[in-house]
Amino acid sequence: MQRILERTNEGRVEAKAKGVKFGRKPTINGDNVWNLHEQGMGATEIAKKLNIGRSTVYKILASEKIQRKTLACVFVPLDFNHLNRLSHFRGPAICLRVMPMA
Repeated sequence: MQRILERTNEGRVEAKAKGVKFGRKPTINGDNVWNLHEQGMGATEIAKKLNIGRSTVYKILASEKIQRKTLACVFVPLDFNHLNRLSHFRGPAICLRVMPMA
């Protein structure tokens, strides 16, 4: 029994060295989940829309949060009359994100 485990592990190590990927292939595109999340949809709504479990939505958001980490976010007001009061600005604005380079 011990020898079987050793040989199995040796085969796994060799396969990983060759670049073989283990596990089930992803069936859900994480970008779809993120796009809906960025539009303001909650996890329950996303799960219903994509016919997946809510826990799957949370897993995708958690696993890709590191990859989608925002380096900087600069709010640019759309109404320039408020420029002198930016510390109290509550009007419409856009967030310009600087994403990490791949």
